[in-house]
Amino acid sequence: MNNKKVFSFHMFLQTLKQTRLAGFIMMAVITLISVVPIISSLSYIKEYKQVNNVGGISGNYFLVLVFIIVVPVISLIVWSFLNKRSSSDFYHSIPYTRLCIYLSKTAAILTWIAGILVVSYVSQAVLFMANRQYFNVDYATMFRMYLSIFICSLLCMAIINVSISITGNILSNICVTGLIMFLPRFIALMVTELTVFHGETYMISNSGVGLLDSSNNMIVGWVFSVFDIYNGPSGIADMVLSLTSNLYTLVLALIYIALGALLFVKRKSETAGKAANGKVLPMIIRTLIGFSIAFIGVMIAYTSIDNDETIAVVVLFIVSALVVFVYECIVSKKMNVIKQCIPSILLGYVLAVVIGTGANSFGKYEASYEPDASKLAYVSIQPMDMYYASDNGYFSSISSKVQFTDEEILKYVSEKFGAYKDKCISNGVHNYIYNGRGSVTNYKVGFRQNGVTHYRRIQLTDSDANKLSSLLKKDEKFVKAYMDLPDSDKISVNYITGNMEDSDCKDIYETITSEIKQIGFEKWYQTVTSDVDTFLMSVRFSKKGVTYDMVLPISKNMPQSYNKYIGIRNEYAIRNNEKELGTMSDILKQYLNDSSRTWDKYTSGYETLSAVLVYNDTRTYINMDSYVRKDEEKAQKVLNGLIESLDKKNFNKNINADNPCIVLNYEKYNPDNGETVLADAIIQLNGYTRTEDYISDIDYY
Repeated sequence: MNNKKVFSFHMFLQTLKQTRLAGFIMMAVITLISVVPIISSLSYIKEYKQVNNVGGISGNYFLVLVFIIVVPVISLIVWSFLNKRSSSDFYHSIPYTRLCIYLSKTAAILTWIAGILVVSYVSQAVLFMANRQYFNVDYATMFRMYLSIFICSLLCMAIINVSISITGNILSNICVTGLIMFLPRFIALMVTELTVFHGETYMISNSGVGLLDSSNNMIVGWVFSVFDIYNGPSGIADMVLSLTSNLYTLVLALIYIALGALLFVKRKSETAGKAANGKVLPMIIRTLIGFSIAFIGVMIAYTSIDNDETIAVVVLFIVSALVVFVYECIVSKKMNVIKQCIPSILLGYVLAVVIGTGANSFGKYEASYEPDASKLAYVSIQPMDMYYASDNGYFSSISSKVQFTDEEILKYVSEKFGAYKDKCISNGVHNYIYNGRGSVTNYKVGFRQNGVTHYRRIQLTDSDANKLSSLLKKDEKFVKAYMDLPDSDKISVNYITGNMEDSDCKDIYETITSEIKQIGFEKWYQTVTSDVDTFLMSVRFSKKGVTYDMVLPISKNMPQSYNKYIGIRNEYAIRNNEKELGTMSDILKQYLNDSSRTWDKYTSGYETLSAVLVYNDTRTYINMDSYVRKDEEKAQKVLNGLIESLDKKNFNKNINADNPCIVLNYEKYNPDNGETVLADAIIQLNGYTRTEDYISDIDYY
């Protein structure tokens, strides 16, 4: 179509040609960044025969460069003619309507954005498919990641379109773009921070409600995520996959594109070279610039507890005035601008005080929120102190993903939050209640009411936490998440206690997942939420775009997995560490002959041997020197039994998970080449059924 009134294909092509150098450079850079990490990781993955899980989001954070750098650079190049009077006059004189110019050039920018993202996505997909045996890729989620970046880029482009339509030089272009993009969200952030301030001990940091949620505008959500200003339990993945965030950002972008078209059509050519045309618009820009800094001063005044922050507030108000003055001097290229700056500075002060006071009032209102169980749609619950909890721990995040609608759960959590909030208020909302582990557990709770989620912190005693746990376990989705673990071909092993092949780890994992179904949810839940850490396996997998680390305890409560693990570990030692097993036997013999000298030799040098008694999922470290000297008779029998097992290499057998066993860990470091040799053996002596059979109730240290 080459309609000079609406869209010109010729102008579209000419704009692409004008920006081809920048466009192709950006495309090459983004594509290289997208594929180089994959290529560089292949040699390591192939060497160790690992399978890498690719969720499609965390590995593509670099894509933010598209809307942070690529879009601004290309957009400013495309619209640079608007900042020069001669070129602006030329474009306004050619036989094309302004709407046609706007739409044709906007289409060219969009083409570069889409082209760069498509080339990057295809390049990654081709690499992953060519090496599919080494990668488990969630292509659908990866596509959604690219789509969200495109929407963010669309919004960034739209905001720049608006700013260039009302300003006439590069500084004002940048300042107005920043104001439009970040000022509304900056105000929302300050409102949220005031809300948290007024309920510090029971509020969750960054707990913006409704439109105040930073993730609604995905550009701001990405920027704020760098500073950990985000609500989602799974971090940025929640925003990328959120239909609300994507639609909100898309609609906002379309509104700004339409607004940009309207303003561009009405733009006067003489705006080129000026901060903005007329008197009102430049004043608005100056006012907002001054307001942005003065507003920080007002926030400091409202959030000071005991200290007098008057000096800080005064300094920020002075800085606000100076920034406005400097800005006006630069854009107007005049020094005598004080007279025209004073109204903007004073108006900025008034706005800062008025909006700051309103924000403070809303903060108090939101902090006073108390959930009404009868009106709640659902609650989400995330343990904050769980033993295996981490930023991306699977089990710690399960309850945050489930929407609990059971009336008993809603009522119980609401009552407990109300009681905790009252306790915080009586204690002082800025004085944290002691959070001793073992006495209380912290939870992040999301109360969904009237279409808005209110995030709050509650503390529960052990008995209350157990009561809550018993209620959650009635929820089918909660149970299913704990019981239905990913298949072995969808995981990669991060870590496992002891030495074995990666294929052996997968074998153990399959046994665990199978046995979980046999022992049932109650026993598995008790095991995985306990402090069991004698033997552990950590695996990584991706689910709905989120990459999780999942720590699986190998417990006596799961005898099949326990035996499988110990059998594989011992089989590996017998097959691969024959020399080291002989050395371990020799060291034990030396302990029987001269324990003190042996202790000095094998605990502080390049060669060490340690012994751990494992019983009932607990560990007792044995000081071999004291053991031999203070418990000589028992030590003689135990060490001789261990020596015989090592010499005969007959310790790889089915063990009784209810009986104790000894774990011997051997390590030898070679300082010449920096290599370390590791070997271990897990031995259960016949007839030794209690800890007292191995060690006496004496202090070995």
